[in-house]
Amino acid sequence: MSHPRIGSPWSSPRAVSRDGFTLIELLVVIAIIAILAGMLLPALSKSKETATGAACLSNQRQLQLAWNLYAGDNYDTMPGYTFKVDNGPAVDLDGGGFWPGVLGAGKAANLTNVQAGIRKGPIFPYASSVQMHHCPGDPRLRRKIGQKGWAFDSYSRANGMNGIPNWEAAAPPVAKISAIQLPSQMYTFLEEADPRGHNWGTWVLSVSSPSWIDPMAIYHNNASSFSFADGHSEMHKWLEKTSLDAFKKAVQLGVDPFGWTPAGGSALKDRDFKYMMRGYTWRDYPKYLPASFQ
Repeated sequence: MSHPRIGSPWSSPRAVSRDGFTLIELLVVIAIIAILAGMLLPALSKSKETATGAACLSNQRQLQLAWNLYAGDNYDTMPGYTFKVDNGPAVDLDGGGFWPGVLGAGKAANLTNVQAGIRKGPIFPYASSVQMHHCPGDPRLRRKIGQKGWAFDSYSRANGMNGIPNWEAAAPPVAKISAIQLPSQMYTFLEEADPRGHNWGTWVLSVSSPSWIDPMAIYHNNASSFSFADGHSEMHKWLEKTSLDAFKKAVQLGVDPFGWTPAGGSALKDRDFKYMMRGYTWRDYPKYLPASFQ
């Protein structure tokens, strides 16, 4: 007499157990993963921007230290807007207002030529790292070289810090460190997103008729980094939608929105402009500073 084998289909009246998932179960799992990813990715992105912000602040402190050391070795005088490269003829410091712009074959705005220009700047001997000039959160470097909006350098000099002498006759720049009023309030370097291959010239706003001119760059959760004449650096979070729209246009689209309309239609109502004008130095500061800004 034969007996059924243990585990054979005939050894039990119950149905055979199945392996794997049904299509519906798989879809449910995929949906749950998608929901979790949607919740986590923004948080991860913010964490990344916070981390790059810390590195950016370190860059700013080092640039400011180099700036102050240069002044200390030059009778308290900050770098001007012209500089003799290798003891040759004086050239304009077009690169962010503090290095001599692109140098090299054809002066094309590529990584080699931009970094060559940075190395010839007046403060480079005091901060001899080209990477110090690039914020790790600046996405413009990921663009193709030659594409509109590509750039390596992330920082520009505020014109009030011994910048272009005749930019605004009513607000000539300060030449000496000791002449800066409220040094803990006055910024020297800031983040800019010029779409022309590198940050061109100094960063400016209008003092005599308060208004925006140059935009900022925002790489850190709607905030930007600054370094100040007293040596510290800090982040400032932007408050006005008009500011954020202009700054994002510069970063994301490679478009420079010179002189956009301030919040409320007036610079006097714009909280971001108030912050920027209060920290932008000039020789006769606080002349022209609106009473509501003081």
